[in-house]
Amino acid sequence: MKNPNLIAIQYILTKAFKKIDNNSKNLFHIVITDLKAKHSKDYIFKTGLYLLKPLFKESKLQGGFMDYVNVIEYSSDISKGGFTKEIKDLGLHSHIIVNTSLSEKSVLHYAKSAFGEGVDVFVENITSNQTRHKVYDYLQKQVHIFSDDSYKIKIG
Repeated sequence: MKNPNLIAIQYILTKAFKKIDNNSKNLFHIVITDLKAKHSKDYIFKTGLYLLKPLFKESKLQGGFMDYVNVIEYSSDISKGGFTKEIKDLGLHSHIIVNTSLSEKSVLHYAKSAFGEGVDVFVENITSNQTRHKVYDYLQKQVHIFSDDSYKIKIG
């Protein structure tokens, strides 16, 4: 039997993706690695403080909106079930789906300037249906490694 908590998390993520999908304007997939966070809760806090909060403020200043799903994922070794003692780094990284009225240029600017040196930031415009559904499907397949403090959702 599946963990009831994982079933709830999967339901919450599916519902969030559907809401974003139904109201999408400019949709972006942002991946942040090497943030030097010790655990997923710290990663959620730092991505929220340094990237999502400024993006949200900018969108409100312009009279727009912003919704997001922020999911913290572990390295591919862990996400594929490789729980071994050889793993020295958890490989935490963040996948953020942002639906916003802001332009791609604004999102890129905030994403690239949010964290400083040593943090890798990748931004992809996923407004097209085919691209966004690949990202949604990928994140849904990772739900088996999520916990209550490895995701944050803000919609509406």
